[in-house]
Amino acid sequence: MARFSRQYTMKHQRCFTPLQFIHGRKPVDELWRACKPQDKMPQAYACGHLVTGFTFIEFLIYIAIIGAALAGFIQFILATGSARAQARAVSEVNANVRFIDDIITQKIHEAQNVLTPLEQAGSTSIILDMPAPSPDITFSVTNGILNLTEQGGSDVALTSKDVFVDGFLVSNYANLGERGNLRVAVTIRYNYQGAGVEYRYSRTLVTSASTRQ
Repeated sequence: MARFSRQYTMKHQRCFTPLQFIHGRKPVDELWRACKPQDKMPQAYACGHLVTGFTFIEFLIYIAIIGAALAGFIQFILATGSARAQARAVSEVNANVRFIDDIITQKIHEAQNVLTPLEQAGSTSIILDMPAPSPDITFSVTNGILNLTEQGGSDVALTSKDVFVDGFLVSNYANLGERGNLRVAVTIRYNYQGAGVEYRYSRTLVTSASTRQ
């Protein structure tokens, strides 16, 4: 190290290395004043001063670290969005299933007779004979929407626009002369037209109910 210091001093007569400062040969102010402007180059130690900076390798490392952090953050945002979309699809389908189950079961219990389907038969609709003065009601599917229709009235949608009814099958297990005993199977899926897997969710409701007479 001493040999290197002597060589450096001989080469730069007016500039001194940190080793000379450490050995007490020159005060730091004198070292700095002795340096020519062209001698004050960004070296690890120049004229008794520590000069810092980024090397190309360090720059690449910092870029890689920042890129990895950004990639992780973006992945987290995408995962959070997918989880929210899936939760919304599940919630929407389940809400429609619960409502359909309640309304169909209630109306079958209130009916005095089942007009469709007949005993020991199946159908894709339900027609219930309601006690007077209530009109007969019909459950049917049109364009993926489950409707309730009172006799002489308009269709009332029982499912929301966010779901689609894929199947509606009703079986009457009652024998001739017995009160209606219906088994209803309804398949509902989330109504999303894109390709996102997180939006694909469906559920099949199977419920049974009997008329009051």
